[in-house]
Amino acid sequence: MSDGPLNISPVARAVKLIVFEIVLLAAVLLAIFVYLPTLVTELEPEQEPATEIDEPAAPIEVDPEETVAELDDVDPADRGVIATHSVESSDTLWDLSENYWGSRHLWPDLYEWNSDSIDDPDHLQIGTSLRIPESLMQNATLGERAREHLMDAYVVAYQAYRDIGATLRDRARITGRRDLDLRSRLKYSKAQWLLYSGTRFDADYIATRSAAIHASDIEAVTHFLERFGRPPLE
Repeated sequence: MSDGPLNISPVARAVKLIVFEIVLLAAVLLAIFVYLPTLVTELEPEQEPATEIDEPAAPIEVDPEETVAELDDVDPADRGVIATHSVESSDTLWDLSENYWGSRHLWPDLYEWNSDSIDDPDHLQIGTSLRIPESLMQNATLGERAREHLMDAYVVAYQAYRDIGATLRDRARITGRRDLDLRSRLKYSKAQWLLYSGTRFDADYIATRSAAIHASDIEAVTHFLERFGRPPLE
């Protein structure tokens, strides 16, 4: 019999198979080296082109005296109204000042703005519409003109307490009612403590407004200051 393709020896067949596998492996490796860089590039997310970073601008020099001057130049009477509040049963000027302005000690300013709608600073009528102006404070600081305005408002609220106290005292004398006399004394006491509270902003404001303050109340506040010192600014 002649040697034909069907009579290839096992060794030759094994050699051919090895050669075939080598050629196939070479083809796969070639394909990897040729096409892999392109495939990786396509799969990578697009990146924003690099941009030049501007050098930071030189800091602006601020003159502390100019900053103070800006605060001092604010006109308290030229403030706008930021809200209109309808009084609810639990509302007090103290709380409204805290809620709208961040400081309960500014409430005499709120009273002065709405004194035509408030008979007693301690009692707000439900449903009364109160105007809420812009705060006298800027960055938790009072400018000079704002402070002067607030101190005037403290005196206005003080006088309201004294007027109510005097009215209750007269009614107590006429009627003989003990409860009215006690309420009168309470209003006078609140008038004095309000004056004392205002010294947290200006220790000398009472002296500069002594013409509008009863002598006995000046004496009482002087005693408070000697005994307790100035109240904290918080």
